[in-house]
Amino acid sequence: MKYRSRIELVGEVVSGPEYSHTAHGREFWQMRVAATRQSGVRDILPVTLPAEMLETWHPEKGEALYILGQIRSHAESCDGVNRLCVEVAAAELRTPEPGDPENAAEIWGELDFDPKYRLTPFGREIADMLVRVPGKYQKVNKIPCIAWGRNAQLAAALEAGQQIMLRGRLQSRKYTKEGADGQRHKRTVYEVSAAEITAPEPEEAE
Repeated sequence: MKYRSRIELVGEVVSGPEYSHTAHGREFWQMRVAATRQSGVRDILPVTLPAEMLETWHPEKGEALYILGQIRSHAESCDGVNRLCVEVAAAELRTPEPGDPENAAEIWGELDFDPKYRLTPFGREIADMLVRVPGKYQKVNKIPCIAWGRNAQLAAALEAGQQIMLRGRLQSRKYTKEGADGQRHKRTVYEVSAAEITAPEPEEAE
């Protein structure tokens, strides 16, 4: 199995692009894009793109875009707390066309830890996962994933190091957490909500 991630998005630019950082001699910029679910909920997702992409296309606020790219992550310290930052690394931008997937994510990787299976207060089955996907320059992207119902049951039977393939959507979720200062802080987590999970046998993964 070739480890990688892929995502296709159709969304509306809600902010940016603004300068983000420089890595390996290249400048990168970041914007926020809103992808709307069938329920009407809007996921506001960070999208990073190389500066050279802006030479041919400079997205404007309110503009509709089709984005093809990868899901990447990096660790960042904020207020003395380390957190995992997830983003879409854009490889292609264009005007949306009929039939474009509105939010289709695919991940091939390995489980970083045993999935955490639990029940919500309403009795729904849920499993939290962290999937490792190797990237360039010996970097490893760790992508948070979540599964529900039957997929949560399947995930619960897996172990750290297991190869796994997930298909679903990248979504944002807000929550409140108490910090070391005793104050409650609002945070946003980005995760792949799995609609399909496959755990290939080792001989199938070659």
